[in-house]
Formats: sequence, C-alpha cells, structure tokens
Amino acid sequence: MRADNAPDLGPLNDGRQRGTFFRELYQSVGMDTGELGEEDLPTNAFSEWATIKDAITEMAADRVLIWTSDSGADHVFLRMASHFLADCSAPLWQVHVKTGDHFCAVGSLPGETLLSFLPSAKMIDSGSIKRYADEFDAMAANPHMLRMATPDGRLTYHDLSFFDDAILGYCSREWGRVIHVVGDTMGHADPLNPPGDLLIFSRLLHLVRAGALELDGEFSSIYEDGFRHSRVRTR
Repeated sequence: MRADNAPDLGPLNDGRQRGTFFRELYQSVGMDTGELGEEDLPTNAFSEWATIKDAITEMAADRVLIWTSDSGADHVFLRMASHFLADCSAPLWQVHVKTGDHFCAVGSLPGETLLSFLPSAKMIDSGSIKRYADEFDAMAANPHMLRMATPDGRLTYHDLSFFDDAILGYCSREWGRVIHVVGDTMGHADPLNPPGDLLIFSRLLHLVRAGALELDGEFSSIYEDGFRHSRVRTR
C-alpha cells in the first residue's frame, strides 16, 4: 500500500487539490494521465490514508511502523502519518534510518538494509503524535509547494522554481543532452533533499516555454525514446 509518493512536494491542505497538482505535473512532462487509474494517481490524494486505516483495523495490527530519515520528504511524511493515523487502532512506531552516502531518503535503501534498523524502532507517545499532527496542519497552511529539511532538522519552504538556477547552470550556449542536464541537477542536489526527476524535467520544460532555454526539436513526452536524446541550450 502506498501512502504518498512525494510529501515534500505539492499542496497539503486538500486531497483533491493535491491530486490535481500531481496530475498537472505528470501532464507537464507529456504523460497521458488518462492511462493511470485511481490506484496510481488518485483524484483525492488523501483517500489512500483511509484505505490504510481500514487495512490496519482488518489485520488487527499490533503496531504501525513509520520509516523515516533526515530528508525533507520523510520529515513531512512523519507528520502527515501522525495527522492521518492519530486515531487508528494500533500504536504508531518510528523507525529512523541512517542513509550514509546515499541520498537521504528511506526509498534509497534496499529492503534488507531497512530491516536492519528494526531493533531501533520506538513507539511514538501520544503527546508527540499530537505535536506532529499540529505541525502538519501548519505545513498545510503554508502556500509554498516545495519543502526541504535543514541539517539541524528545521523545515524550509520554497517555490517550485527553486531548482531553476541549477538547471540553467548545467546548460550553456552549446547544445547538451537534456538527460545530462537533468541528471546533473539531481545528482548534485542537496543529499538531504533529493529532487524527483519529474519535477526537474517539468522545470526544464518550463524554462523552455519561458524562453530561457531552447530545445532541439519538438517536445511531446519525456517518455518517448527520442526525447532522451534531445538537446537543450541557453538562448
């Protein structure tokens, strides 16, 4: 079961607004969202939490494990889970993982490595759950669509254009492959806050439409083989 793919990105105040945001993000890179069902791209992005709560009750689970790291996405996810699961039928436990040289995100580690952190799991007390849930409400009220964590654990808020300067920095007046620009932008980003490829592709295409970059050829979708060999340069 999947709760949320990118808690550091998009609106948090309304499940339908969140669903619309990700549909528009997918469409901006040329994906036909009509091919995706509710399971892959739900209209109401928060409906998955109700499904999770029902599953917890049906399984008579004795605890719910919330896996987190120091990343901005996992920072938000812990508070999101506390908000939606505060009154579920099983206690919430946190498993905090150290990612080492990997990008700082639970998803960057293989399952067997994640399991090695199970002995460190700690139950989240009711006071902390309420505090996390209140912090989620504050996050949801912030209009900025991009959230990042600092090394000391604070959350900062940014516009979606945050990575635009980095994208432009990896372009020049000479033609260069789009895939290399996207890869460099992602690969040299802050390990605490690794951006997703869809966001970077979307911002690059936005810069093309805004006239800051020039694309070699017509664009239809990043999923077409030809686009992976497309080139881009600064105007």
